[in-house]
Amino acid sequence: DSQIQERGSTSAKMSPESSLTLVWSPTWVTAKRAIGAFHARVIRSDRDNAPTLEGVNAYSGLAPIEALTLDRFTATQAAKELKGLFFTQQKIGLTVPVHWMSLAPRWRDCIRIPFEDCPPAARQKLLKMEVFGLSPSVPPHALRRMFEPLERIGCDVMARLPLSALDMIPSLSFLKAVGVDLA
Repeated sequence: DSQIQERGSTSAKMSPESSLTLVWSPTWVTAKRAIGAFHARVIRSDRDNAPTLEGVNAYSGLAPIEALTLDRFTATQAAKELKGLFFTQQKIGLTVPVHWMSLAPRWRDCIRIPFEDCPPAARQKLLKMEVFGLSPSVPPHALRRMFEPLERIGCDVMARLPLSALDMIPSLSFLKAVGVDLA
């Protein structure tokens, strides 16, 4: 059976019929009462008339290669948005979540490469990458190497930790910000 029970909800593995959509949610407002930044949220639908899975829930029960599929889709779409914002001289920031499993050495370039076509100034001023799903089982010495490809993008890099992993904060002191994952 391809159904997995997690956090009280049922999620299925991805299939060739699965579809992905990326939506942008406002995350903060400037002093001028204008939206200052948007956060990317992937929406996954595995079957017609089935409930959609959004944000971190879209990753529920997925194998690492499937999580990479979601992150590669998100990175590709976000890079297109970033270029559009930059060339139309918008001052709106983008926060792009990436599951930590997608930063495995053999896959991490799939996340970095879509942003190479974006102007360096766009990456530096408008882009934030946020790694989520981290677990206390990730050894501290591996964390620095894991984040290096995102740092080479030339943007702010952040992490979102579950409450069970707050002891990891000192190991992430090289990041721009570390937050708590309430999802």
